[in-house]
Amino acid sequence: MTLQFIQNAGEDGTMRDGIYEYLKVAMPSNKTKEQNLRLLGNILKELKEEGAVSLKGLSWYEVKNPTKKD
Repeated sequence: MTLQFIQNAGEDGTMRDGIYEYLKVAMPSNKTKEQNLRLLGNILKELKEEGAVSLKGLSWYEVKNPTKKD
């Protein structure tokens, strides 16, 4: 869902708070907002390490031709 949202944002990219607003209904309800933001940050970090997304400033963008980093 996270990658799909970033893909839908297109060339404008999206900020973490925007992704959180979209995903918050799917996030664990027994955790605080801060804990869920940290979880989302970890998901974004993993997507970045896989080469699927990139971070420019505070905005996240889809990488069109990802190359998996091993």
